[in-house]
Amino acid sequence: KPLELVMLFAFLATSVTTTELLARAQAEAVEASRRADEVTRLSHLGSETLNAGTPERALGAIARVIRDELRVDSCAIDRVLGVEQSEVAHAGAWPPADGAHTRVLPLTAHGDAVGRLRLYHPTDIMLDRAQDEFLEALTYYAALGVERMRLEGEAAHAEGLREANRLKDILLATVSHDLRTPLTTIKALAQDAALRGDENAMVIEEQADRLSGLVNDLLDLSRIKGGTFRTN
Repeated sequence: KPLELVMLFAFLATSVTTTELLARAQAEAVEASRRADEVTRLSHLGSETLNAGTPERALGAIARVIRDELRVDSCAIDRVLGVEQSEVAHAGAWPPADGAHTRVLPLTAHGDAVGRLRLYHPTDIMLDRAQDEFLEALTYYAALGVERMRLEGEAAHAEGLREANRLKDILLATVSHDLRTPLTTIKALAQDAALRGDENAMVIEEQADRLSGLVNDLLDLSRIKGGTFRTN
């Protein structure tokens, strides 16, 4: 009957539409779950990276996560040293077997190149959109780890310079102080020699006074740098 045919077609159309909506909702739920898992993994990795005792340990954790998530044989992270590249972390079989396929990504921090990330696998490295997005996020963490390594190195170098400068000031003050006693003795002996008519005594006394002035200047300089110098 025409009415029954209309109802049948309406039922079929509703069923097809409902099935499509259900499939779309299920796909969106799967995608949402995948992204939630990805955010959880990234948050956990970010926490590990920030709390790692050393940048090397943090970069090692990042390399392992990339290797495991992308299912590649090995992952290496390099840092830039002038015009040279120096490996700072890797995970997986190393060195890679001959004929391994390679994918290299630059690492940048604040717009500057700080290193590179290398992936190795026996076959072509084929990543889907989700894996590409995950890898992009991980390269950000890797760049931060390499930059942290650079900053800690600069801080250690600056601390070494400060310590060397402090020791130099201590040595300068000690030597200057120790020179005052023999100079005082030399001047006293020159004065005694002058009383006996020694013609060279005046020259000796003048040079002793000159050296005493230099020593006093050195002592004043060390006090200024040490923050103990006082003006009248």
